[in-house]
Amino acid sequence: MEHDLSFTAYDALTIAMNIETDGQEFYARVAELMPTPKMQKVMELLGQQEAEHRKTYEIMRDDVVSLWGKDMLPMDKEISGFLTIYSNGEVFNEQQKRALLDGPVNVEGIIHFAIEAEYRNLAFLAAIREVVPEEMGKAWVSKIIKEEIGHIDQLGLILKSL
Repeated sequence: MEHDLSFTAYDALTIAMNIETDGQEFYARVAELMPTPKMQKVMELLGQQEAEHRKTYEIMRDDVVSLWGKDMLPMDKEISGFLTIYSNGEVFNEQQKRALLDGPVNVEGIIHFAIEAEYRNLAFLAAIREVVPEEMGKAWVSKIIKEEIGHIDQLGLILKSL
């Protein structure tokens, strides 16, 4: 089986923007389901951070286009194959998300799902960091990775409190 090897930095940053939008929407919806105001506030904050991450990726993508165009900075074979998987699947898997959010409220299940999604996002971001040149914002990606690790920490604290 062959992977699509035509991914570019533009494509990778577009996927990153979509992941952050999914995260923002997920955390906004989950905030409504949390049993305490403190848990609601944490979910709202995580959603706000996802929105900020999306804006960062949009700026980076615009920079890529203005400097090199949409088709420049192609990915190497391994990174492109990895991104193919992410473009076909979802970090915040829609089917699992619907099952959690449309059924009876299961706070522990929601938190476990969010932690797993954040882990998948970290793997994706590690790949992005490999292909983003220093001058295009590699330090921004590193900062976002640290914030995503912080999301896992916050989610873990909520899980511990249940």
